[in-house]
Amino acid sequence: RGDSEFDIAVLTIADSGSYFNRQIGDYMGYLGMRTQPCSYREADWRITGYPGDKPRGTVWNAGICDDWSYSCGSRKIYHQCDTAGGMSGSAIRDGGNYIVGVHTNGAGSGSFNSGVAITNYHLANIQNW
Repeated sequence: RGDSEFDIAVLTIADSGSYFNRQIGDYMGYLGMRTQPCSYREADWRITGYPGDKPRGTVWNAGICDDWSYSCGSRKIYHQCDTAGGMSGSAIRDGGNYIVGVHTNGAGSGSFNSGVAITNYHLANIQNW
């Protein structure tokens, strides 16, 4: 759509048989997704990804960030988590370990980074994909 509020992607892995007769999610794990309710505990939100300023191929947790901005029904989530280039596309997870957004933009020191909030529209499209 050409709009940053739709800056998400979904990777679908076709079943190519089984690995010891198990689906990929059974041995790699998976995360659920949900829209963010109007009331939330921002202290529980996290971002985990592969920042470009760390050793190649290593996963890092931005930690529990306590400076989030999300308005009920908004399509964007703003935060001041410690992220770096390469973390775009990382899941924004709530305290229940559900994906509630996707980190998309770093803003630099003292400014808010941002991400796409999973809305009902996004959730319906993802489930249909």
